[in-house]
Amino acid sequence: RKTIAKLYNKYGMEFIGWWIPGQKSLISNKSLPNFVSLKNFKFRSPKGMETEIFNEIGAKPTAISFGEVPTALQNDLIDGVDYSHLTNNTAGGFYNESFHTTYPGFHSMPTDHLACNKKAWDSLTSAQKGSVFAAIEICGRTITSIIERKNAKVLKKLQANGVIAHDFSKKDRFKFRNASIKIWNNWKAKSSDVEKLVELHIQYIKTIGLL
Repeated sequence: RKTIAKLYNKYGMEFIGWWIPGQKSLISNKSLPNFVSLKNFKFRSPKGMETEIFNEIGAKPTAISFGEVPTALQNDLIDGVDYSHLTNNTAGGFYNESFHTTYPGFHSMPTDHLACNKKAWDSLTSAQKGSVFAAIEICGRTITSIIERKNAKVLKKLQANGVIAHDFSKKDRFKFRNASIKIWNNWKAKSSDVEKLVELHIQYIKTIGLL
């Protein structure tokens, strides 16, 4: 937290804490059983780093608005969608006609976070700051736990309705991660802040055995 807080401090902000709302699951009209199946997979994807990573492995991410997605899927203009985690995907009605998904997800685990004006933060007492830190930690753990339980419950219903959940092997996940690192390293050249974040992340995933 302290390292990230320093980055925020440069812009008059204070980083408080974060939480993980769950791994995202791709929605697809076609089977996605492994890393190889991602080649030529044409899907709605947000612009930026993710698009660069999928381009690197031979997929065909395309940036279209969500309003265009249903028609694009029905007319086979795209094979799938990157939207959210399993529960949100289901609430959006994406599995009514698309019967393939990746679960547990492999390509993205976005985080949400809380930050505030640094002057306002500095005006708080140590006790008040401690209370905020404790609250955001409890909030984060609770949100993560709730979504994990909801995803597990939704998965059973989807499978009963014929949706196939594809779980990439450890080997295939390594392949995707290695392709991602190549793009991350390209982004490191954009600024010293990005370089710090990338190096911290790579160090972390090595520590927990993901590389």
